[in-house]
Amino acid sequence: MGDARITRVTETHLTRLTPSFLYVDWDATLLDRHPSLRGNLDAAGEHAIISIHTWVVEWAGQTILIDTGIGNHKDRPFSPMFHRLDTPFLHRLEAAGVRPDDVGHVLLTHLHADHVGWNTRLVEGGWLPTFKNARYVMPQDEVDYFATPASISRRVVFDDSVAPVIAAGQAATIWRASTSTRPRAIAPVICRLPWFPVGRRQSSRAMSCTRRRKCIGRTGTRCSARSRSALVHLAAGCLSLLQHMLLRYSLHIFRRRRRDGFSGPRRALLGRISDSVPCLVCARL
Repeated sequence: MGDARITRVTETHLTRLTPSFLYVDWDATLLDRHPSLRGNLDAAGEHAIISIHTWVVEWAGQTILIDTGIGNHKDRPFSPMFHRLDTPFLHRLEAAGVRPDDVGHVLLTHLHADHVGWNTRLVEGGWLPTFKNARYVMPQDEVDYFATPASISRRVVFDDSVAPVIAAGQAATIWRASTSTRPRAIAPVICRLPWFPVGRRQSSRAMSCTRRRKCIGRTGTRCSARSRSALVHLAAGCLSLLQHMLLRYSLHIFRRRRRDGFSGPRRALLGRISDSVPCLVCARL
């Protein structure tokens, strides 16, 4: 993509979730009206195929990861699909030409269990940063959220996949793109981390982070690799190709647990980039 190389490295696929579970208004007749949707379902059209992966961006001498999947050996009692996985993800990463020590930045769109898992790995009974030379960039709002009672059921994710990175001094946070100063935290603060500049352009080749509404705090990443006038928007978050298609066809389908307001940010994202960005790289294909 221009002078950047973007590679998807897959950790696993989720194949147990039905479209009717993911989308309240799912209607199987959509598959007849829009056959292209079938590519994201199994052969019977009964289960969605959801890829869990990281995007590797190699560009201007830098190696950057966008999200880090579920991780191995992590206790996830709230999700059997995530619980104590044992995948060859690091071998796949190396097969793509990237060793853990080569990674300079890890950009975390948000701090859900399926986006932060490979931040750390188990070494002699403890969790240590997988990418020891990397700066891990994450939304401060999401860090603050884990200081609230609402986070208790997911606190294990922070403890094994985020806290060790903070303790190692490798973490930085970003704030709302619409403000030039740091806003007050939305909750009691666990840890005030170094501030990573948002949307800063260094040259005609630029990688910028943009805060967008998703969960508590979510980031999108825009990569402008212009040697061939190519532009790619890494919609890392939780935008899947299936959701992209549903929004493209203006179908009123919302995720079960976030019916109100769920599709608005994604529809706005697609609207902003539809005329100017030739490639949308989704986190869930």
